[in-house]
Amino acid sequence: TLGTKKWAGTIVLEGDDGTSIRREFSKEYQVAEASAVISPNKMNVFYRGVKNPVSISVSGIPKEDLQASITKGKIYRGGADWQVEPGPGPEGEIVSVKVYGDVDNARRFLGSMDFRVKDVPDPVAEVGGRSQGVISLGDLTRAGGVIAELKNFDFDLEFTVTEFTVSAVLSGGFTKTEVSKGDK
Repeated sequence: TLGTKKWAGTIVLEGDDGTSIRREFSKEYQVAEASAVISPNKMNVFYRGVKNPVSISVSGIPKEDLQASITKGKIYRGGADWQVEPGPGPEGEIVSVKVYGDVDNARRFLGSMDFRVKDVPDPVAEVGGRSQGVISLGDLTRAGGVIAELKNFDFDLEFTVTEFTVSAVLSGGFTKTEVSKGDK
């Protein structure tokens, strides 16, 4: 039951000479309601189109006895943690993760947490650290390729450039356009 509990006892030790040594003790402890801890591993935002790792734990309840649900999207176990894939909807939408646990052979609600849902921003193409303007042939050659950079984005996500188009102004003012099937 909940509340402050007491426990006490007597320890009796027998000495080398056969006499008994008695020590009395008493202690208190607190029994509290179980509470869920739902921790986003990256931030308090879920991004659409990617697997968002989340840790869920409840004091006193084994992880295998926990279940979770989300108001819009999918949540499932993925390794040691959980994975969230939000469903479609408007930017900034709020979804709720709810946690349930098996307590005394019954499913009980243990807590919830709200998260904002955002779209992954569009990547910006960069060559040699530049995303626009004129680039010399020498700088272009040294760059080694085109990368897709996510500006001001803290989530661990990378895009791979699979194709791009480059245009160059040739002598006489003519423009030539070529397509590359890769990042080089």
